[in-house]
Amino acid sequence: MASFVSGPVIGPLAPFAEGFIAQLADLSYSTQAVKSHRELLVHLSQWLAERELGVRELTPEVSAKFLQMRRDVGFVTKVSDRGLQPLVRYLRELGERCEPSVIGSPSEELIERFRRYQLEERGLAPDVVSNYARVARMFLGTCSEFIPVSLTELSAADVNAFVLDQCGKRSVADAHNVPSGLRALLRPVGAGICRGLWRPST
Repeated sequence: MASFVSGPVIGPLAPFAEGFIAQLADLSYSTQAVKSHRELLVHLSQWLAERELGVRELTPEVSAKFLQMRRDVGFVTKVSDRGLQPLVRYLRELGERCEPSVIGSPSEELIERFRRYQLEERGLAPDVVSNYARVARMFLGTCSEFIPVSLTELSAADVNAFVLDQCGKRSVADAHNVPSGLRALLRPVGAGICRGLWRPST
């Protein structure tokens, strides 16, 4: 059984590797978890290349065959659809995965609506939308649960606290993505486009 942790990314997923790893880091994945997901990406990309398949041909059926192959050759981690979901979600954010994914929570449903609005209504570039979606996911991750209160009732103090906290953890260049992404999330709320029910963590 080969190891793909430190190997080069070869195949159709190569252009997405750097951005995917950056997203995992933004979501506070551990170093070991990032390595594990990178190994999965490298293996999947090589497997797709060997079969002359592209990213948009990574259907649920193709994904299932890949995961079955991993189980058959002896892998014991990242052998279920759950392990593949972070990569699948990232590809969807970039517009590279067309079929709908399973929405696992109200926050993910809101992020999906937000992403589609930015792509389809505003016509923003996929990489810009991916950055915005990363910020939106981190922001909604500060919410403990969704309750009958819309995002319009969010206070300025909540927003400022999140921006200051995130900017303190990033480089100067990357810090600019935080307020931009948060503005993109909150701007359409007034028009009723991206309603979400939530309350901040205590």
